[in-house]
Amino acid sequence: MKQQMKVGRQKNNKIRSAKKQKKKKRRKKTEKESKENQMKKKKKKKKRAKKKEEFDPEMNYENHIKLKNENKTAWNPLNYYGPGLICGKKIY
Repeated sequence: MKQQMKVGRQKNNKIRSAKKQKKKKRRKKTEKESKENQMKKKKKKKKRAKKKEEFDPEMNYENHIKLKNENKTAWNPLNYYGPGLICGKKIY
């Protein structure tokens, strides 16, 4: 009886380890893909940093509109906050 249980456990272990190896193979990425993903992450971080630099909490909405007319890439509170809040004014 113990011998049968031992054989059954060994079979299960073999099956389990084979499944794990298959998963590893599937998960494994090529070096090229991993480098591309790293570049994408770096670009996202740069974009986030730019957004944070452009944010100026003291700027009120009228000044923002003037700036926007002068420079089209000015800070846009709609992009920063979404439609809910602009400089303390609730807009729904």
